[in-house]
Amino acid sequence: MSVRKRFSDNELYDLQSARAMLRSANLCLGYAATYLRGTDDELYEELRKARELLEEVLIRIESKLSSYLPEPRTCTKSRSSNEARRIIEEVIFSR
Repeated sequence: MSVRKRFSDNELYDLQSARAMLRSANLCLGYAATYLRGTDDELYEELRKARELLEEVLIRIESKLSSYLPEPRTCTKSRSSNEARRIIEEVIFSR
């Protein structure tokens, strides 16, 4: 309990919100890069580099949160990412 006091509830909420937004942005960058691969290699590389930087920030946020919050019980990170990818693909390709 004493470890959790290092962040206020508002700060924890902000970190969790930032993590959720960055995960979404990371997914979007990945899809955008996929569409540009072979079409505009320069933009593809810029998106790839941006995604790498974003992943570094996500790792830092995850490490801060991991010591203060319990692990999610619903699914693993890769599974939730795969599920999000599947849902986005369904929405994109159903049009």
